Order: sequence, then structure tokens, then C-alpha cells
Amino acid sequence: MLQHSRTTLLEFLEQNSVRPAEMRLPEFRDWLQQRIDSAADGELFRRRCHARDLQKAHQRRLSYRRGRLQAAQQAWESCGEFSELQPLADRRDSLRKAVAGLTQAVEENRASADKLRSFEQQLTETQSAYETLFRSSAAAQRLKQAEESFEKLCSDIGLTESLQHIEEVAAEIGTAAGRAGDRFEEVSAVAVRELLCPLFQEESADVLVIHGATLGCARGEFDHLIVADRGEHQPAEVMAVVEAKRNINDIAHGFRLRQENLAWFVNDPAGFDPDQYRTGTFPDGVFCGPVYHETDDADGRRRLKFDASSFRKFQRPDVQGYRTDRLCFVTQRRRLLGITSAALSRLLFLVATDTRYSLGNDYRLNISDRRLRELQSELTGESQPMQAGDVLRLYTRSDDSAGRIVFA
Repeated sequence: MLQHSRTTLLEFLEQNSVRPAEMRLPEFRDWLQQRIDSAADGELFRRRCHARDLQKAHQRRLSYRRGRLQAAQQAWESCGEFSELQPLADRRDSLRKAVAGLTQAVEENRASADKLRSFEQQLTETQSAYETLFRSSAAAQRLKQAEESFEKLCSDIGLTESLQHIEEVAAEIGTAAGRAGDRFEEVSAVAVRELLCPLFQEESADVLVIHGATLGCARGEFDHLIVADRGEHQPAEVMAVVEAKRNINDIAHGFRLRQENLAWFVNDPAGFDPDQYRTGTFPDGVFCGPVYHETDDADGRRRLKFDASSFRKFQRPDVQGYRTDRLCFVTQRRRLLGITSAALSRLLFLVATDTRYSLGNDYRLNISDRRLRELQSELTGESQPMQAGDVLRLYTRSDDSAGRIVFA
């Protein structure tokens, strides 16, 4: 783990200052190619490119049969039988969900088998009525034929299998990302306890960390709060807010949201919209407390009280107009890309799936400047005025402020 000093943070920023949305076109081409090279090491990107190439190679046949399918769908939806079948389809779908839920409930002894059989019978009758009416409709039969024709073509050219592989790989990646996120939560908790808590222990002897608290906030959950317990009947005092982001390129979003949340907790009307914070607890959209949070620590279970006074140390923004003095970040050391991870994912998805873009077997980007500008304009629309590098630069005022940034 690295707890930054001003020097180390400035060095990191010197090596990682890019804004792809503002690059000249040749620079953007090089930047994007580097991102593609990195993505091509992963199976998901390669499989998406393969599916895109299949669609491009069979574009005329796919386009023709897709057009027939769309025309058949429109004809079906405009015919008289459609209005009769739609309520049956809705009821069938509702009964399927009910049967699935009741099946599990019966297995867990939460519902009777007789009730399940009753719903299964209703589903059978509804499905039979639907199929009878569907078979009697010429428009429905044409739609069915068009669907089967399109599906057969997709299967014959290997597109169905390719798309299924993509789903499987994406699911595996999602599972792995979830596990990585869980591990980072554990690592960030250690970083908070060992590196950030000591920064505030001189102010209070009884400092503890609470995790995943909302404190009644409609638009945020705090990853970690460093809190001073002032006793059973006194409001706890928030010494620091810690935002944990596994991908450093996403800290700007967390920063903006925490600035808004903190403005709400200190009732700074310039920093939040009350309409977005209205809840049953706070119908006016203004934090007034008290709210309570229960936590377990080495000394046992505690019930902490929070009200407006709990955030008094955040009352005033710093000289830069932000509340940074007690807002800390735990993240991983990665290359700053000048965009969020979500924006990069969308860009690479577009490159890998849109038939307008071409990558060779070596995944070299071979497109015109006009197409490249289109891709760059996607980023221009995605870009926020503040990116991760801008947030980190706010913390380079001193060693003390830089120490609020931890690479875990």
C-alpha cells in the first residue's frame, strides 16, 4: 500500500495526464489503438469482434431476413388477432412467474402444493388458448415463419453460437469482477484502519470505522466513515469520509457525488437539489436528523446517533471550493485514461460490435479519419468537466492533503 506524499502524487500525475476527448486525431488514434491492444488480450473483446465480422460477412442476407421479420412483426401487431392475443400473452407471462415463485415456496414449505397445482392448471389452459388463437392467425404464422427463417440463418452462419459464447464469457467476467470487488472492499478496509485512521486519532481517542452507511441519504452510501463516538447520548462526529474505488479512473464520479452528499448533510443549499433527497424520513429533502447506525467492533455492539452537528467539520469548503480536507480515497494504482471505466467499456464495445468499424486479425484499427472523429465524438459526449486526474490534483496542495490518497 502507498499513502501518498505531495511529491509522489505529483509524479504519478506527471506520468498519467491524458484527455482523449481533446487530443489531436493522430494522438487519439494511437491512444485508442493502445486501448484496443489491451482489450484484445481478453476473450470477450475477441469474441465480440468475431461476431461482428460474421455479421459483416453476411450483412446482405441478415439485413434481408431482418427486414422480412420486422415487416411481419408490424403486420402482426396491426392485425385484429393481436389485440385478442396480447391479454392472453400477458396473463401467460404472469402465471409463469407465479408458478416459478410458488414452486420455490412449496419446496421451502411456504405455500401449499394445491395452490401450485391450481396455478399450473391455469397456466396450461391459458397457454392452450393462446396457441389455438395463434395458429388460426395468418399474420401470426407469417411472423413465426420469419422468426424461424432469421434464426436458421443465424445458426447456419455460426452467429447464434458466437453470441452464446459471448454471453457465457460476459457472465464469467461479471462473476470474477464481483469477487475482485469483494476482495478490494477487504483491502480498502485495512487501508482505512491502518493508514487513514491515524490521521484523525489525535483529534479523538475513540475513533472507529463504519462501513456501508447511508445515514438516511437518498443518493449515496458511504463506503467507510471514520467516526468519533462521543458517548451514548451524544451525536457521533464524522472525522472523515472515505471513498473506495477499485478503478482509479472512476474516482471523479465518486468525488462529485460525495461533494453533493456532504452539501446535503451540512445543509448547503448551493450544493444539492432537495427534490432528489426527499424520503419518508426527510420529506423536505433536507437533513435534520437524528438517524442511527448500529455497528459491531472489538468493544461490542454500538448504536451511534447522527444529526446535523455530526458533520460540522465539513461545514466549510476549502479554498478551492470543494470539501476535500476530510474526504479520502482508497484506490488501485492504474494508468489514468482521462475517461471513466464505463465510458471506455462503451467505446470498446462500439469498436468491437459496430460493423462500420474494421479490425484486422491483428486487431489494428483500420478506419478513416471521419470514422475516427465519430469515435472521438462519442467521448466528447461522455466527458465530464472533472476527471480522475483533476480530482487527484486537488490533493497536491501539501503532504497532508496528499496523504488522503491511498493506493491499495
